[in-house]
Amino acid sequence: MKFSEPLSQYEKLLKDAIQASVKESGAKLAKTFQNLLVEMLTLYMILPRKINFTQLARYGSHCEQTYRQNFNRRKKDCIDWLLLNLSLARHVLDLDALLAIAIAPCYISQIRKEDSFILDGSGRAVRER
Repeated sequence: MKFSEPLSQYEKLLKDAIQASVKESGAKLAKTFQNLLVEMLTLYMILPRKINFTQLARYGSHCEQTYRQNFNRRKKDCIDWLLLNLSLARHVLDLDALLAIAIAPCYISQIRKEDSFILDGSGRAVRER
């Protein structure tokens, strides 16, 4: 087995998952962005410690500005990360059934009694009366 074989398997897995999530979400992603996303996720897996655009440019095949511009896309031009994670989980775990999503309580902010808010459908906080 060559050194690059697991890496090419990982890239193929990412490409399949991106295609599946794009198909489910209906997002219109250019092939160049999909290839850049595969490269970014591969570099994210390989690089140790903190990762920024400068390091992506140093170890990747594009300049820093390319990564920065493609990372700051509008919502309609971006990938749905939840669908990407679900398609990766389905592919790796060979599951076609429903999957449960668990969120660690440390990511949910604590609400004090005097500062309780309700979020409306658009994500704006409305004070509870």
